[in-house]
Parts: sequence; C-alpha cells; structure tokens
Amino acid sequence: MMFCKRCEMKNKKNKPNRVRSVTIFAVVEALIIILFVGLIAANLFFTNGTANRRTRQIVEDSYERLIKNLTNDIKNVFSAGVSLMNNETVSRLKTYYYDKIQHDSYARNAAINDTMDTLLSITSYYDILDSCALWIAPEGELSYKTLYTFVGDDTRKQMLDAEIASHRYFPTYDGNLKNNGQRILISLSLSEQDNAVLVMMLNNDYITDALSLAAMPQIHTTTYIDGGLLNIVCTDGERNISELSTRAPMDKPILERGKVIFYTQILHTIPLYASFDASSVDTNLPLYTTFFIVACILLCVAAFILFVMFRHFFNKPYAKLLEAMNEVSKGNFDVRLDDRISSDFQFIYDGFNYMTSSVSGYIEENYRQKVMRTESEFKALQAQINPHFLYNCFANIRSFCKMGDVESVALMTESLSKLFLYITRNAAPIVTLNDEVENLKSYLQIQQMRFGDRVSVQVADLPEAFRDMPIPKLCLQPIAENSYKYAFADKVDGGIFRVGYTVHDCELSITLDDNGEIDDQQIALIAVSLSDAAETSGLVNVSRRLQHYADGYGKLEVARSNLGGLRVTIRLNIEKKEDAEG
Repeated sequence: MMFCKRCEMKNKKNKPNRVRSVTIFAVVEALIIILFVGLIAANLFFTNGTANRRTRQIVEDSYERLIKNLTNDIKNVFSAGVSLMNNETVSRLKTYYYDKIQHDSYARNAAINDTMDTLLSITSYYDILDSCALWIAPEGELSYKTLYTFVGDDTRKQMLDAEIASHRYFPTYDGNLKNNGQRILISLSLSEQDNAVLVMMLNNDYITDALSLAAMPQIHTTTYIDGGLLNIVCTDGERNISELSTRAPMDKPILERGKVIFYTQILHTIPLYASFDASSVDTNLPLYTTFFIVACILLCVAAFILFVMFRHFFNKPYAKLLEAMNEVSKGNFDVRLDDRISSDFQFIYDGFNYMTSSVSGYIEENYRQKVMRTESEFKALQAQINPHFLYNCFANIRSFCKMGDVESVALMTESLSKLFLYITRNAAPIVTLNDEVENLKSYLQIQQMRFGDRVSVQVADLPEAFRDMPIPKLCLQPIAENSYKYAFADKVDGGIFRVGYTVHDCELSITLDDNGEIDDQQIALIAVSLSDAAETSGLVNVSRRLQHYADGYGKLEVARSNLGGLRVTIRLNIEKKEDAEG
C-alpha cells in the first residue's frame, strides 16, 4: 500500500504543470477591467486636448481640400476663357480676315450670335461664373458693342465695363484675377495689342459655399467687404477681423487658447479668415464622455458575470470534452459523453457521440465516393464528343465528296470510325499502351487531313517491350486535342506536333510536344492547376486518372518544349507496376 502511494506521489511530481483555461480566462477578465478603468481615466484627462487637436486637424484637412477645389475651378474658368479668345469666330470678328464677314452683315451677325452662344454656354456650364462680357473692336474700329450674358442689371454692367476699360494684358495668370471690393473678376486678353477683352465675373455665393465647412455646420461662412476687398469670413457668430488682419497669412490653422485661427489668401486675391472656438464644433462631446463612462462600467460588470458563468457552464464541460477528444486522438472511438449541467453542451456531446460511432463508416464512404468520382470523370471523358470537332470532320468529308476525292473520304471515315469505336466500345478504365497509341494515331490522322500542311505530325514508333503495358484509357488523345485547340488554332503554317518515348532506369516517359505560342507564366499556371481539385480541364482530368488508376506509378508533368511550345510528359514507373502486378 505504501509503495502505491509513493508511486502516485512520484507520478504527480513528474506530471507537467499546465495552466487551466479558467485561470487564463480570469487573468484576461482582470486585464479587461483594468483596461476599461484606464480608458475612463484617460478619457476624462485628455478629453479637451483630444477634441482641440481633432478639431484643428479637421479644419486643416477641410480648408486644404476646399482651397484646392476652388483654385481648380478658377483655373478651369480661365482655361475656358483662353479657349474662347482663340476661337475661330472671335478671331474673325477681331481681324475681318474674311471679306464675307466684312461686307456681309448677315455673316457678321451670325458670327456675333455664335460667339454669344459660346459665352452663354460657358456661363451655364461653370457654376462659379456669374456673368461674362466680351468687348471686340475689329481692326481698332469701335463698331461692335460689348457682348453680355445678362440683361437689366446696370450695376453689374458698370463693373464689367469699368474692368474692360482699365484692363491691361498681364503675362501671368495671377495678374488676371482681381478683387475690386464687391466681386472677383477675371480679365483676359491674348496680348497687349489684342483688340478684344474678356471679363468674367465670379459668383460670390458659389465661392462662399465652396469655402464652407460641411463637417462643421456651426461655423458660418459669409462675404465681408473691408479695405476695398471682398473677404470670406468663417466664424461661430463673433466677427473679429481686426485681430486677424494684423497677422501674416498662414498655410495651416493654429490653435490658441482653445480657439482656431486661420488667415490665407487664395491665389493672392481672395482673403479667407477663420476664427472660432474649438469646443463650439463638437457640442456632443460631454454626452459622448458620459456614454463612454457608463458603457465601461457596464462592460466591467458584464465581464465579471461572464467569468462566473464561464466557470460554471463552460469550463467544466469543456475540460470533459477535451479529455474525450484526447481519447479519440489515440484511436479510441468507443468513448461516450453525457452532460448534466448544460443542454447546449449535451447537444455538442450528442454530436460527438454520433461522430465517434460513425467515423469509420464515413472514412469508408469517403473513399468509395472518391473512387466513384474518378470513375465518373473517366466515363464523362469517354462519352465526351466535341461537337465542333464533329462539325469540322463532316464539313471536310463534304468538301472531299464535292472534289471527288474518294480516298480522302474513305480515310477520314475510317479514322473517325476507329476513334468512336475506341471511345464507346469498352467501358474499362485500363487499356494497353498500344491501343491508346493507335487511338491517338487515328485522331492525328483526322486532324492531319483537316489541317493539311499547316501542322507536321511526327510520331515515334512504340517500343515493342511496352506494347502491352497497361495505361488509363484516353490519356494521349486529350493532350493532342489540347494542342490542336490552343497551339495550332491560329497557325497558318509551320505547326509541329511530336510524340516520343524515352526509357530511363525503370521509368517510361511519353512526351507530346508542340511549337505553339505560350509563355512561362501560362505553363506555371497549368502546372499549378494539375493539383487543383476544383479543376476539370482535359489535362487535369488525365493527371487525376493517372494518379488514381496507376497506384503511384504514373504522373503527368508540363514544361517548356524544345520546339518552343508546351511539352506534356506522362511518366510510368515500370518497376512499381511490375511489383503491383506480382
């Protein structure tokens, strides 16, 4: 009795100490609670700083995007104006180049109307444009009136007329954009001597909307006229432009004592001022903080309750299930489980019991289905008749008949009958190599009559020692069909298809080469597909049946052919086959 106790104590000492899952779960729960408490403290401590930094980042990203979009809109309008000034109709009106326009008032009026339509189209297409005015003086004569895209607004007309009168050509783009205190104008001529001036008035409301912060609806964006310039002001209700106007323009907003301050000039012409409290843009922040604290407390309570429930309803049944699974891993399928604590685990136990009682039958059934699948794939391949192949054969026979070529008709029908007789006469999956080669020759004979001199067929003689060697049926013909389908379909001439045999040690290699156009990547994809269970192409089907029926002594490989195309090699291990037969 003492010896048994000593042995038991010794076994306990030698047994490795393992951490129980309930202990790990308890540690995780404790870490989660500590993390939640730390998050509460961090949220309370860094709320204001985080909100301010987030607000500044939002403002910085928003203004950078808005200014870029507005600048692109102005540049697009300028480009449209340049295109208009280079328009053939405008050039004709400026120079009187054609006598037809000079002496024909109808043609002149038509050119004016066409130019007016273009002005209206530009104004309608670009939302940023309010109106346009085009002044043209042909050869210095003031015979044409200024063309306007509006009617009945004297103030707008006076502003455009004044800009036309004072316009002088500037070689740089920025020099053509002007802020006159009420409107932003683009004035344009093609040269200092140009006798035409285009003035485009921008829409103040569009500019204001384009510079509004959609992410911050509390910030109001309005126009503000000060010092003879049109300004854009973004505030939360209090205007303090005098403080901002003393600052130098900045690339990014800054944060001073909880207030975001920003001042820049868009294209050196449109001043943009922004001044507002950072807290005014996030009024829901206190609510979020309260919600976060309550959520963390509830999660801590839920974590503790979950730990208690886990220990009672999960850990014990789980340990019992692990022990049973360990027995199954040792090959004991007679183990059974019963749970009196949780009905959910009883459902798992019932599934486990059913699994252990039927796993042997499933293994056998799976193997049987695999065999049946391979046999069904072979039968499908055996019954497969490519309709296009048949149509082409019948078309060729018809052509031979029309030409009176009786020998060709007899040869093709003989080869075709041999091919179909071989496919349909015997359902056995294994045939001799000689029968398989003869079937390949019948197929190549048909294709040779169809393709003629476009493809040269070179078939080596089958060594006498391997004529009766067994091989899965329909292994060679699908490979040749693949070559004719892909390698020779577009070849006008020069096609080569070669079949050869090589014996090395105890291995017979059957190589089928073509000189079709194929790159290394395509060959690599074909090689990968040979081991893909979902693939059902001809080469994959042949490879799968070789592996199944050859019992480890046959396989299919693809590589680059010496002819430049694809090489398909069927390798048969003679020694293994003889051992299997013996």
